[in-house]
Amino acid sequence: MPESRKEQLPADIQTGDLSVSFDPATANTMALDSGQVEENSTEVLAAGAYYVKVRNTSLVTITVNGDDLNPNNEFILESRTNPVNNRHDFCPAVTIVTPARGSANYVTYRPST
Repeated sequence: MPESRKEQLPADIQTGDLSVSFDPATANTMALDSGQVEENSTEVLAAGAYYVKVRNTSLVTITVNGDDLNPNNEFILESRTNPVNNRHDFCPAVTIVTPARGSANYVTYRPST
């Protein structure tokens, strides 16, 4: 059987007059947040998530970030890498507003702390 091993970058690379140091990434776990928004309420999900999903679980239209979200539909945001400036853009804050008889559930994945 072939040997299975985990490759790691060397801590330092030196070529002539150039020296580069690497710090390997540390493993951690993403934070998961989920919840329910009851009728006649407003919930603000903080900015900075990798992923946000809001689902309208009621029979009436709710609003998410000022836009209508019809019953049984979902609002999804995902963070992305911006190739223009080589930066990672996280999700903005999300505001969920539910009227009478309205409800929603949400899930967010956030960077580890």
